[in-house]
Amino acid sequence: MSAAGAYLAQESSGTPLQHYATMLTLAERQLEVATSGDLGELGPLAQRWDELVALLPPNPPAAAGPLLKRAAVLNEQTNTELLHLHEALVQDISITARAGRAARGYAVQGQQGPRFTRIDRRA
Repeated sequence: MSAAGAYLAQESSGTPLQHYATMLTLAERQLEVATSGDLGELGPLAQRWDELVALLPPNPPAAAGPLLKRAAVLNEQTNTELLHLHEALVQDISITARAGRAARGYAVQGQQGPRFTRIDRRA
């Protein structure tokens, strides 16, 4: 059972905390998605998050505090995971770009004839 589910099990159905518990469940799912690297689900989750936030009162009830604190921690962990994925993607793009430049360089060399008279036979 998720943290939100466990918390709500103590509360009656349909309480004002339901939206906060749903946010916590969304935060848990966002972290799972970010950790898996399969990011296709993040857009709909973010949209649902925004919809929930629009339903919340300006000042949350005190009882929502633990749910909001846990959701904030999960959100920070999700951001960290996404930053790691971003760094890995940037590195992959750099490697791909370097390989592309090398391939183009060899292609141009092949069209113009060999630039070097000696062949390195050690390779």
